[in-house]
Amino acid sequence: MKKKIIYALSLALLVGPVMASVEKANYNSTDEAVSVDITKKEMEKVKDIKEKFNITEAYEDFNLIKNPLNSDKGSAYLNKKSKNKTIDSYQWSDEKLGNLQVAYTSDGDFYSYSKWSKDQDADKNSEKISKDQAQKIVKDRLAKLIPDFDKKYKLKDFSLQDDGKELNFYYERLIHGIPLASDSLYVNISLTSKEIRDIEINSDFGPATSFLSDKDFTDKAKLSQENAEKIFREKFPLRLSYKISNDGKSVEKVYHSEILDIDAEDGKLVKNNNLGFMPYEMDKAADAAGLTDVEIKKIDGLKDLKKKSQAKKRAYEIAGDGYQVTSISLNSDKDNYYYNINLEKDKNYGNVTLNAKNLNLVSLDLWSDRKVYNNKIKEEDAKKIALGFLEKYGDKTELKLDKISIDSSKMGTSIYIPRYVNNLPVLK
Repeated sequence: MKKKIIYALSLALLVGPVMASVEKANYNSTDEAVSVDITKKEMEKVKDIKEKFNITEAYEDFNLIKNPLNSDKGSAYLNKKSKNKTIDSYQWSDEKLGNLQVAYTSDGDFYSYSKWSKDQDADKNSEKISKDQAQKIVKDRLAKLIPDFDKKYKLKDFSLQDDGKELNFYYERLIHGIPLASDSLYVNISLTSKEIRDIEINSDFGPATSFLSDKDFTDKAKLSQENAEKIFREKFPLRLSYKISNDGKSVEKVYHSEILDIDAEDGKLVKNNNLGFMPYEMDKAADAAGLTDVEIKKIDGLKDLKKKSQAKKRAYEIAGDGYQVTSISLNSDKDNYYYNINLEKDKNYGNVTLNAKNLNLVSLDLWSDRKVYNNKIKEEDAKKIALGFLEKYGDKTELKLDKISIDSSKMGTSIYIPRYVNNLPVLK
């Protein structure tokens, strides 16, 4: 990860506004101190993933990201079910090989897969397999990833893309044999290479529903389908209407009905908040049995991390009074692990990124909806404050302190300190 020139932000925090866009998440105050046992567990997990997905190539970079769930959908039930849960993403990348990503829930259930390589389209003129052959390949793979797959998912639809060279399959999730309206599964396969490119579990409620099992759902339905159809005809009559086509080029007559859900237990109408299934292909992916030196080094680095509680304390110290941590996620790049910490104060948001090994500040972004700006700080005082902040929280080993530039306005004062490596400036 490139070191960010954050010290201007550090000062602007004190004397002016700094804008940030942060997604609020429910933060669960668990303190996962990483142990050698966890490191061994992750190594076994990576070995298992590489075997299941036939990852045999040695990628130059491997990263592990643990994202806490943001299940703030207004559902106390889902928030409770997903408390202390994470989506664990294992990512391989290489300039020549491409990218590959596999994600599992912290409960150990498969969540997603995506692969991309520069030469993946090289065989587009090859003979294509049939839809039935592709479906068998997909079904065999899903059966290995999802226990009792046939009982949990049912094929709903399929579509061709890329001039018929790729096939998308859409599955609906089943609970007690009944479709779960909010959840679906998307798979993309190349008909020429016979390679699965994407597998994605989707839900209107985000990853939280992945932690729900059949026992969390009642199979009682007091209302018969016949009575439901009767209510449907009464409440949602078809009306002859005009509709503009999706491309906006024509107007058509249609029979329109406002569709709502009908509660199968009491027959009451329920607002349908299904946003529709919109499959997308992740723009990450790749190719790498056993673990490579890169993978071993990255996983082994977990045991050197500071605790979440220490990172949380550091964030409070840096941000100042009044802020509350809303989420902490663990991310990594080629060289380091990072705690990405979101905060909130009086409906204002902030973000602190810390090096997870030494808790040095990597970036700071706090936002205030201040209405009046009247910056009166002198540039020399601003420089002194910024350098003091840097000395206390940051890392100045690669910074050229003799090349500082200062920019002042009524909104605040910014201090810019360039980064140099091997006596050469590092450009943004």
